[in-house]
Amino acid sequence: MRLHRPPLLWGKGEGTHGFKIRQEEKEKKTSYLCFFFCCVQGGHLSRPRGYAMPPKPLCKYDPKCYRTSADHRAQYRHTDTRDRKSPTPMARPPPATASPPALKRESEPCPARALSGSPKAKKLKSSSPAMEPSTGPCSILPELPPLKAEPSSSLGEDALAPLYHLTFPPSVLQLFRIASTSCPKDPLSAFHGYGGWILCGPFDILYGKKTFANSHDAWMHYRYPFDPPECLTIAISPTQHMVLHWDDPSQLPTLVAVSTGEYEYHLLACGNVVDAMFVACAKHAAKAALPELQKTFGLLASPESITSACLAYRKKHMVAPTFSKMGILVPYDKKSEVGYRDMMYTDTALKAALKAKNEGVLSRKRQEEFDEQMRMADISNDESDFGLSLQLGLNLFCYSIRDNQVSHEAQRQLDVAYMLLGRTTFQHILRAHMAHKMSEKKGAPENHLSPL
Repeated sequence: MRLHRPPLLWGKGEGTHGFKIRQEEKEKKTSYLCFFFCCVQGGHLSRPRGYAMPPKPLCKYDPKCYRTSADHRAQYRHTDTRDRKSPTPMARPPPATASPPALKRESEPCPARALSGSPKAKKLKSSSPAMEPSTGPCSILPELPPLKAEPSSSLGEDALAPLYHLTFPPSVLQLFRIASTSCPKDPLSAFHGYGGWILCGPFDILYGKKTFANSHDAWMHYRYPFDPPECLTIAISPTQHMVLHWDDPSQLPTLVAVSTGEYEYHLLACGNVVDAMFVACAKHAAKAALPELQKTFGLLASPESITSACLAYRKKHMVAPTFSKMGILVPYDKKSEVGYRDMMYTDTALKAALKAKNEGVLSRKRQEEFDEQMRMADISNDESDFGLSLQLGLNLFCYSIRDNQVSHEAQRQLDVAYMLLGRTTFQHILRAHMAHKMSEKKGAPENHLSPL
């Protein structure tokens, strides 16, 4: 039987009465719905087929929560599932016809869901010779292609690409020819008179001074603590070092820069090694000697015009800035805005948070904001915005030398970003760099002017 609703009259008092009736009906419906969902969640009613309960909120004290009550564990979710002396339901006995389960051998590796912090897992890990410790957040990496041939000391691009797994520009060989012409006895020290610059890295291989058995040793040769995986050292001076920067290992390098601080770099040229060395030498040359220096390098442009053109080009094509002043370049569609999204932090706020984290004075509220930024980066990867993880990982990498937790988070973000972007070479360089850093003595002071 359908109840008759009193008409809503707009006279004095009747409109207010009709409005109150409608409000009471809405409150009744809301209370019924709340009671229904509470009953379903408590297990008093059977859930419909296909109905999935929403995830429980994460406990704010996780993973250091010490509460063992069943009500607390039913209301909140905990990532640390170690035994908290909580009551566990009794398992049903197996049927009489079923065969007893086979015992697991201790030499077998524990499954992925096994508890890494439990005593049983530690015992399995220590007693199993087949299990190897994970080298990082994403320990399974595709193998690099084998070397085509041993690197030779002759002039040739084939001596560098198979070893470094990077694409080198023709200007590397051009600069080596200029150095060999200027100083045939020691081409690596041909520019030592201009600020003490000495060629190294790939030039050591071209000159025959250094040979490497594998790519790992070649990557670590003259690698500095704050050099990102995209950089390779090509020249050093008493106070600076010059790097060649790749945005994609399968393409030509896009930048040549010199270090100006712990993790900041000053751009010199757009991937041309000859132009970059000319700009670096011109800063220490007299004004009268500049024409002779231009003749040596075969250039007519001024150092200022080369640097300004590089800065303008990078600013135009850069997707997002980084602490190193080199920025990132990733596939990005401006119309659909797919490929990158902005960080929650500003550069100043992120630097302040990382500084407080390294000093151990980060408040609980700021720690929650930091964790939320990490979760947003993971969500952006699911939605094909890989640039955020790359930008965030490179910024954290600048502070990864001082704090171990920041170091692991930087490696995780960069590892995932390189994998999703298809930049496998940078993944291997990152692994080699972080493994070398972790193997050093903890607490030992690291000088950013000395290589690893």
